[in-house]
Amino acid sequence: MKESNIKNYQLIMKNMPEAFMLLQVVTPGGGRPPDYIILDVNPAFESISGIFKDELIGRKMSALSSNPCSANYDWAEIEHALSSVVNSDQRFVCYSNIMERWCEITSWSDQAGCLAVIIRDISSKEAESEKAEQDLMDSEQRYRGIVEDQTELICRFRPDNTLTFVNDAYCCYFNTGAEDLLGKPFTLLIPLEDQGIVVQSHAKINPENPVVEYEHRVILPDGDIRWQHWVDRAFFDSQGNVTEYQAVGRDITERKEMEEELRKSEEKFRSLVENLNEVVYSLDEQARIDYVSPNVKSVAGYDPSELLGKPFTDFVHPEDLPGRLEQFRKVLSGISEYTEYRFLTKDGQAKWVRTAARPVYKGNHLEGIHGVLADITERKKAEETIHYMSFHDQLTGLYNRHFMEEEMRRLDTARQLPLSIIMADLNGLKLVNDTYGHEVGDEMLQKAAFLLKESCRKEDIIARWGGDEFIIFLPQAPVEVARSLCQRVEEACDNSYVKDIPLSMALGVGCKSDMDKDLRMILKEAEDNMYKQKLGVMRSNKSNILTTLLKTLEEKSYETEAHTQGMRRVAKKLGEKMSMPGNEMRRLDVLITLHDIGKINIPEEILTKKGSLTDEEWAVVKRHPEIGFRITRATEEFAHVAEDILAHHENWDGTGYPRGLIREEIPLLARITAIADAFEVMSRGRPYKKALELDEITAEFKRCSGSQFDPQLINLLLSFLENEEIYLELKEQAF
Repeated sequence: MKESNIKNYQLIMKNMPEAFMLLQVVTPGGGRPPDYIILDVNPAFESISGIFKDELIGRKMSALSSNPCSANYDWAEIEHALSSVVNSDQRFVCYSNIMERWCEITSWSDQAGCLAVIIRDISSKEAESEKAEQDLMDSEQRYRGIVEDQTELICRFRPDNTLTFVNDAYCCYFNTGAEDLLGKPFTLLIPLEDQGIVVQSHAKINPENPVVEYEHRVILPDGDIRWQHWVDRAFFDSQGNVTEYQAVGRDITERKEMEEELRKSEEKFRSLVENLNEVVYSLDEQARIDYVSPNVKSVAGYDPSELLGKPFTDFVHPEDLPGRLEQFRKVLSGISEYTEYRFLTKDGQAKWVRTAARPVYKGNHLEGIHGVLADITERKKAEETIHYMSFHDQLTGLYNRHFMEEEMRRLDTARQLPLSIIMADLNGLKLVNDTYGHEVGDEMLQKAAFLLKESCRKEDIIARWGGDEFIIFLPQAPVEVARSLCQRVEEACDNSYVKDIPLSMALGVGCKSDMDKDLRMILKEAEDNMYKQKLGVMRSNKSNILTTLLKTLEEKSYETEAHTQGMRRVAKKLGEKMSMPGNEMRRLDVLITLHDIGKINIPEEILTKKGSLTDEEWAVVKRHPEIGFRITRATEEFAHVAEDILAHHENWDGTGYPRGLIREEIPLLARITAIADAFEVMSRGRPYKKALELDEITAEFKRCSGSQFDPQLINLLLSFLENEEIYLELKEQAF
């Protein structure tokens, strides 16, 4: 009720000549009649009843019948009368024996739960009666005006929803007259989907709980959709059946729109927070967690409920706790701050996180801290990896040259003297790379690094200096300690192999015993000593590697020593017939020995296959001249036959491989090797192919002369075969 309406009501009530009282209806249930609590009375009521206002306010009407103060008035009669008319506007007359006068009582029930009563003395003369009647009508009209002046929507309707009363505010709201509304359903303008709200709300009403509240939409005549809030009170008959509803409503569209905007804003904010990669949190002044966003589950494995109310310190790695507490104190002092620390996850891991926090105030009072927390574990790992890689060799795990050059400055002090340096070089790495590929070469480097680490002291510093070179710094170690370490490395190498190839390292030592010497000169001294040793063992080491390769090849193929000897005899005969110089004969002998060294990289199942090769398998086999070329070119001792090995499968007519050379483009020694190889295979045979007779061998060479083989060399060979003595000699030697 508006303040102006309240003042009007109080003024009217005070100055009314008739007695007035305002009652609150109490429905006890159980078939008992209603009772009333006196809320207010006017001075005229005090006069006619003889009871002061203070003795009446808050008391029940039923209690007054036994009150001595009620002797002046027959309250029981009035109560009985009121109980029968409480559900509608009613006027009735009752007689007071004590007062010996008739009273006319008018009751109104236009406000939910309240009953207004006007009491008029009608025992005076007729003229006074008419005047009093007019005054009563005026009072009733003024009271009705109070109802009509309400800004709230007020209406009454029957259980079948038929409207029986609407106030002006109700008519104005729907922009229509009362005559267009009365007799129509109360739910007429309510959307069908909202009408159930009214039905469900009314279903909850009973005599003990006669009032309900609910909200729904309405559609105004102009099509505008509005929201309303209603308070409905039901009135019951003596059997407890609803006789009428009185409803007070108001428009809440603005509030609903604000709530919807707030809901959308909250939903947008919630969606934003929940979809952030970062975790949003807040702490109170005691460092307890009072909010954390749901995505903490994906970051740390916790449900938010598992964190709420707990100190954030419970989830900080102990080593990082001092720094995190320092950040908390700074933020509490009003400074926004960020830090990085390890967060303890639910499964016991420690994740690196970065948190930014700021203070939150309400007025001048610090309420707590708001912050965001981001998982930076992967970034930390990347930083650690980058840091590690910047100072370590990725292949061997040893320190790299960059680190060692920095370390030289730290070690170059008197406290570290004597400071010894060992320079090591892995022998035969290029040959292994060219033979087996860089994967095996990398394996050899890793093996060498492992042997160095196993042989060194804990305080020694080992680095891969570059390529196949390693360097070792031995702080506070005289030269004898360094030489002893070199001996341990050599002994370890003697028992180490990679692909059946023995591991070998050349080692050189230098020692700085006083500060006057330049450390880089000591490093140069160690390097020079290493190269001196390398020159001494290089030839024998490479020969050992080739010997190992040939042995391995013999074990996995038909390239046996007997095959090599047979080829060597045929080639020697051809060379002698051509009067070839001695150095060329020796070169031819080396070529025969190494011609198929490139097959070392071909799988054994292909080399020993008894049937025809597939196109893919044949492509693998045809790579062996190039592999053999790389292997022999990597060795100073055998590099002079590398080109011949590359060409020993070229054909006279240009149909060979790998380069398709033709005629004299093919080196002479390669042409001789091809013929010697073919003769040895045809005369000896293979497990999958029988040996040929002389006439078959002769016919095959004649067929291939000028196409696969040099025709002049074939003519020389055929001249041997025509000589039975020479043929038998070659055949015997072949076997």
